[in-house]
Order: sequence, then structure tokens, then C-alpha cells
Amino acid sequence: MIDVSRRAGLLASGAAQWRDRGSTVRAHAREALGDSPWSPAVIEAALDNVLWDVDEVRAAALARERDGRDERPVLVILPGNIIGPAIASAFCAAAAGASVVLKSPGIERRLAGVVARQFDLLGAPLQGTLDARYWAGGSVDVEDDMFARVRRAIVFGTDDTVAAVKRRAAGIDVVAYGDAFSVGFVPAAEDIDRAARATSIDVAMFDQRGCMSPQTIYVEGDDGRAMQFARLLSGHLERARVDLPRATPEPGEAAAAADFVRRLSVIALAPKTHGLDTVMVGRSGSGSGACPDYVVTLAPCGEPVRAGFGRIAVVMPCAGPESVRDVVAPSGALLDTIGIAADISIPTVPLELRHTRARRFCALGAMQRPPFGYRPAIEDFA
Repeated sequence: MIDVSRRAGLLASGAAQWRDRGSTVRAHAREALGDSPWSPAVIEAALDNVLWDVDEVRAAALARERDGRDERPVLVILPGNIIGPAIASAFCAAAAGASVVLKSPGIERRLAGVVARQFDLLGAPLQGTLDARYWAGGSVDVEDDMFARVRRAIVFGTDDTVAAVKRRAAGIDVVAYGDAFSVGFVPAAEDIDRAARATSIDVAMFDQRGCMSPQTIYVEGDDGRAMQFARLLSGHLERARVDLPRATPEPGEAAAAADFVRRLSVIALAPKTHGLDTVMVGRSGSGSGACPDYVVTLAPCGEPVRAGFGRIAVVMPCAGPESVRDVVAPSGALLDTIGIAADISIPTVPLELRHTRARRFCALGAMQRPPFGYRPAIEDFA
């Protein structure tokens, strides 16, 4: 148990360094991410979020005794659409007492190395347990050799990526974090301006490229209340241009956004006597290639609409939690998170929403601030 206690202490110490914006490891992370697509404000918010709940008490409760049955490392194939899994995966492996190979994405190749150096400086038993690697995806010789060396692969990516790894990595366990989506819900009793402000944070982080980004927000009440929420959300996303600037659009993103807006115009509720637009398009920033900063659309209640990029939010009025359940549950894709505009705990989540089989419930504004051990789980490294 000495090893477990020592690891727990290092987990807490290392996590505290990540929470401290003035720490050396945060400075190294800023430098490493300096040529990434993300703005400095988004980078700081992401680094604030990743280990926010790992303190000494929690670290002591999470650190596991190693079973010693298989000392081979766990391979983690990291995503390129968000910041955080490199750090979370390393610390989950440390909590489980496992060694880990972090395979960085092509878009960001240096953050895993920052964590590896931190572990080496923290000392034994974390020292030397993290191997930061990069190779081009699909490099058959490299990957076949790696699959032969590890006991498990944890894969972040599309379902196609996961399927490709499973075909190639026959004989080892594959833990998949593939395609998924998330939605928001604003109950009738909640202040809609506060809810819209919180929603704008979740929409703006990583420009909705993550599975925890809300694409559709269900607002309990009539069309008028949903319209009011949509306009407030549009205003808060306009302010997010300063607070959480979006990334430089990828090639072709402006054309894809324009096509998606055309399709949204078909399903949008028609303007009523007030004459207010029900498709609100944010202005295009400099260097954006005519890609709008955001799009907010008011549409009738139905299945979730998912763009998967670009701060494109669809607001739908609904009769209540039961109507959300009825349209979300049959949608087919994996429902990751439901963000609720309320101070919630699991017992207070409406039963109808729990029947959607969402993996996680949280407050709006905290959708992209998952608890430690959620994605990935510590058990993935056991």
C-alpha cells in the first residue's frame, strides 16, 4: 500500500500544478499548444477544466492497487478535436498504477510530452510510466508493432476510426469512445438569461467539435419563450467572440456551414407578427473565410439536429422532460450528456430524462467540464 499512497500523493500534487495558471507545467502546456488551432482563452479554460476535481482526498480514494497480472502498457489514441484527454488519460493510468503510451493526433503533437516530463519530475512511481508518441494514422508497420506490445487500446475518434483499430488490433481489448452527441434542457422554472449564458459556454468551447458539446437545446414552454432564449443565446455567443474566440475555420468549413444554414432554414419556425428572425447568423470574423462565428436557429420540437462543428445551436420549444425523452431516445446515436439549466444532482434529474439513457447529467455551463474518470475511466487502465 506504500506505492498506492505515494501515487495518490503525486496525483494530487500533479493535478494541483495543472490547476495553477502560474505553474511551470501550465507554462509548458501554453507553449506546446501555441501552434494549435485553439485560442489562448479556450486553451486556458480547457486546462482549468481537465483535473478540476482531483484533490488529495479524491486522489486517495481513486488510487488503485496494481494487480501485477499484466505489466504491458495501455495505448491511448488521442483525439484532435479537443484538449484534455492527453492529461486525463495520463492521470487515469497513474491512478490505476498502469503505464501508458499516448499517441498524439496530427493536429497537436506536443501536449502528451509535457505530461510525460511532468511525471518524470514528480518521480517514482510515476517516473517513466508515460511514453508520448506520434505517428501518422494508418502507419501499418508502426501500429502493428504497437498493437503487439500493449494489452489494451483506448480509442478516441469517429466510429470509423474505432472500427479500423478493432480490425487491426485483433487479440487485444479495445475501449471505444466514438461518435456521440449531447443536448441541453431548460426547465420552465429557470431564468432563461442565466441559462443562455451558461449554454453559450458549452457551445463555444472547442466550437462544438466534442461529443459533450450541446447541439440542440430544448426549452420548456411555448414558442415565445424558446424565441427569447434563442435571442439571448445569440447575444451571449456574440460576446463569446471576445471571451472564448473560435478557432480558425478548417478548409471547406465555410461552405459546409453555409450548406447547413440552408438546411436549417427549411426546418426553422417561420417568423411571426413580431418579424424577428428565427435563424440568427453571427458575423464572420477576420480570417474566417466567410464562416459565421455562430448560428442559432429556432425550430419545432423534434429529434436532435447535429452539425458537429461551428457553434451551430438549434433551439426547440418542448412541453417538458417527457417530450425530450420521446424525441431524443429514438435518435439512434449515442447520447453522451444532457446539460440541465439547474443546480442538479442525479436524484433531481427528471425521471423522463433518465430514461433517455444519457451517460451523464450535469448543469448547463459545465458540460465540457467532466468529472475525473469519466472519459476515459480509471477502470479502462486496470
